[in-house]
Amino acid sequence: MRTAIFVFAVSLICPLTSLAQTCSHDAIQRAADNVKSTRHRMSTVKGGSDDIGYDVDTNTSESIHSLKENLATVVSEYLRCTAENMSSLKTFESDLANLVGANRTERPSQTSTDNTMMPSDSVFGGELRISVTKPDAGPQLIAVETSFSIGCGNDTMLLIYQWKREAWQLTVRWQSGDYKEVSGAFGDFFKFVVLPRKETGEWLVVVAHGMPWCTSRWSGYDLDVIQPSSSGESQRLLAHKHSSYVRFDVDPTMKLVPGGFEIRLQTGQLDLAYMTHMGIYRYHVIDNELQRVQPIAMNGRDFVDEWLQADWSDAINWSASAHLDNLQKVHADVARRYAPNSGDNTLFSYGPVRGCAGDAKHFQVEFDRDSGSPTFFQIEQGENSFSMLDASSSSNPRCKGADLMKKQ
Repeated sequence: MRTAIFVFAVSLICPLTSLAQTCSHDAIQRAADNVKSTRHRMSTVKGGSDDIGYDVDTNTSESIHSLKENLATVVSEYLRCTAENMSSLKTFESDLANLVGANRTERPSQTSTDNTMMPSDSVFGGELRISVTKPDAGPQLIAVETSFSIGCGNDTMLLIYQWKREAWQLTVRWQSGDYKEVSGAFGDFFKFVVLPRKETGEWLVVVAHGMPWCTSRWSGYDLDVIQPSSSGESQRLLAHKHSSYVRFDVDPTMKLVPGGFEIRLQTGQLDLAYMTHMGIYRYHVIDNELQRVQPIAMNGRDFVDEWLQADWSDAINWSASAHLDNLQKVHADVARRYAPNSGDNTLFSYGPVRGCAGDAKHFQVEFDRDSGSPTFFQIEQGENSFSMLDASSSSNPRCKGADLMKKQ
């Protein structure tokens, strides 16, 4: 994948943008007409200046920016005319969609160089979608997601409104900055949850989104924790993480869990024979920082893989204290070998996973390097969790059970 030229998310908006001004149906229609005209200009563009579709030229970038501005204006102007107890979210969604021509099945709309018709989702500004939901965790909230195609991907914007001071207030607007490659968009997937903070009665928004790409199933995703705007203060990014994931195989999911939230998606594995496994990323937000907690894997082999690929600051929390020095050395050695630009061509693979006599919760996972120097990890299974006990170049003589995860 090329290096993405990426401008970070729009992280500041006017403090607690009020919609308490006079309702204007003309303003709604003007913004809706602007959406349609901008999409029409964009419909002739496919793939920017290259043949594959990575690049976004200056004119297209300006059109994407304008489209988002006008979509946000349509939603906000509509809500100026809406009471607290709106009759139906579905009606709201339908009205917005009808105003801007969204949520329609679009026919192929562009001719390629070989005179075949390209699907509309290959066109910039195509496949416009609007979704309206009411987050369960937030008081008197309305969330509006808008998305549209950008060549070989899509770009999504999130708007969250809260009823305050007799009007709907825009408290969160989360979107990408302007970008020169499609990977700068908030696309591929876009998930969010509203996270209540019981100690204060306030709430946060957690957004996870992928980064579109035209040719590879390997990409990156961002995880952002956002504090909504309030009187006198703009919205604020509290925490951010970036990691890799594998596209297409599994649809990412995101949900609230006790004390935090969890996202599950396909991620890469060190053993190329397996290539990927389901990654479990569960977090608590503590002092405005993300703390990853168990479970991190669905089985013992995946636990070892996650433990090896995680930062030591996380892995230490899933390790027994008795052998921390040794475990840190093993962790650092593997991290050094697979680090980008390390120049190390070591191939990793997993051997047998065996149960150990005398303790039904004790297992051994063999981890091999192509040089023929295996490491035997001792792990303990807990309730919805695993712990790393120790690592050694010698197999534990108690761990002679059958291979529980034999390769097919």
